[in-house]
Amino acid sequence: MFIAKYINKNLDRVLANDVDPLNKVRANFLVNALAASILVILLALPGFYINNFHFLLYRSIGMVLILSALIWVLLYTPKWKVVAHLVCIVVALLIYSNTFVYIEGVKIITLQFMLLLIVMSYYLLGNKWGIFYSAISFILMVFYFSVFGQEPLMPAQAAKDYTFLMVLVFNF
Repeated sequence: MFIAKYINKNLDRVLANDVDPLNKVRANFLVNALAASILVILLALPGFYINNFHFLLYRSIGMVLILSALIWVLLYTPKWKVVAHLVCIVVALLIYSNTFVYIEGVKIITLQFMLLLIVMSYYLLGNKWGIFYSAISFILMVFYFSVFGQEPLMPAQAAKDYTFLMVLVFNF
């Protein structure tokens, strides 16, 4: 409860001159989404370490640092739109790294990140930027399937690792 009051107090102070009350709701949503993401990543780190998923471990540690810095920017500056763009760019980079580096194909988690990017960009940044970030994820898939065909489309398999199950459930 103390953390929620602290966040609301800082957001009220930072966005005091903003005339649109929806912007405070968007900034509050962004802080809560970033904090929840950090929590899930921190819970997933031991699983990545135990299962020797070094790429995911290092990427996740980097994500925690980036998301923590973005929360700080949200709480101490009125630059919530810049943070929203940076979050969309980070999610787009997650999609690219999943598709081209780690998984080398398309799995359900990649599609979840694509849906997350589309929904977040429309809600936080409006139609123009929503279309832009949707096009980024769509162009990625068109490019990937034009180069590799449908073979990289991974069939759904039973998840054997609880870390991936946790991330999968959190994304929904």
